[in-house]
Amino acid sequence: MQLTKWLIIFTNIFSKLKPIWPQKKNLTDTVTNNTPPKKKRFKRTILIILGVLIILAIPVYIFRDVLYFEYYNLSNNHAHANDKLYAAEWMGKTDGKYTITLYRTAEPVNGNGKKIAIDGGWVINSDSLAKHNSNFIGYYQGYKILDTEFGTKMLYYQFGTNKLGLERRYYESEIKLPTGYKFTDEPFYVLGFEVSTNNPAAAK
Repeated sequence: MQLTKWLIIFTNIFSKLKPIWPQKKNLTDTVTNNTPPKKKRFKRTILIILGVLIILAIPVYIFRDVLYFEYYNLSNNHAHANDKLYAAEWMGKTDGKYTITLYRTAEPVNGNGKKIAIDGGWVINSDSLAKHNSNFIGYYQGYKILDTEFGTKMLYYQFGTNKLGLERRYYESEIKLPTGYKFTDEPFYVLGFEVSTNNPAAAK
């Protein structure tokens, strides 16, 4: 009885004492509670910036061809309506002979769809231009970024030809239009990088 009594007394004493060793804490709570608020805000800001950049990158990627040609045209095309248009100087530096293909636009017969640029069956021949001692091919009327029949986009200059060096390559009946397309009545087009508003002869 005496032993049992003393055991009960010591048990009560020890139960009231505080432990001298540190108790284990939940590691997750410690890490979460110790994360500085500024660091949380910084991470959130970085994620928002990355999200905005990704959203902006999507349309830039989709319209990259249009953006490139708009930039090219803005940087290189300083022409106004009815300014003279010349064959680009670099074309004569390849082998001295070249042809500039003239394009026409075609559109769906039912009116639903985009216009596309098609080889119009005419070219401007450098040999013929040489006979006239001139690179002058016509008058600038404007520019357009058009789809080709192959699904790509290109920059075209619309112009009125002066008929110098103009040669027919094949007749309209020989041109194979995509199914469901017809030619429009718009003037001829040339590729933007094949022509210039600067007269190469004047620079010599």
